[in-house]
Amino acid sequence: MSFCANYKRDRAWGSIKVITAAFADTGTDQQKAAAERVKAVVRNYNIDVNTAFDQESALLTNAIADLEKVAADLETLHIANLLTDLKTANEDVKRSLAERNKERSETENGQLKAARAESDRCYDAVVLYLNAKNVLSETAEFDTFIRQWNANIARVRAQDFTAAAPSEPTIVK
Repeated sequence: MSFCANYKRDRAWGSIKVITAAFADTGTDQQKAAAERVKAVVRNYNIDVNTAFDQESALLTNAIADLEKVAADLETLHIANLLTDLKTANEDVKRSLAERNKERSETENGQLKAARAESDRCYDAVVLYLNAKNVLSETAEFDTFIRQWNANIARVRAQDFTAAAPSEPTIVK
């Protein structure tokens, strides 16, 4: 999975939302009108960048198609390049997802299960270490790390593709 492409995609979408909102409030009359039309497209999709990659990709594909219909408004707001960046990054993520799915479909029976068992063992060891470190040294930076770790776990669990999510331990404070 191309996390860099996903990051770029999320940044481009967020930038379009923020810049459009700013122009709707402070731009010229022409910019305000253009911003309202672009905001309407953004509002129709209400995309949460923390959803599963494949769901976000599908929503963004449709949003990009609608944003291309208001390309003149994006030019008026001087953010047409963000649409290009968004489209490129979204295609990169979709390509990565397709590659990942192809790789998964080609694995031999039992190979993925064995790899999962090993990764679960390693994951449990990391969680035990982090929980011990948390108990021994309570710092603000570590609290931030724990929140980010748990957010990542929740995001990955939301992307459960075929099987029920295992009961993996979560770092709790």
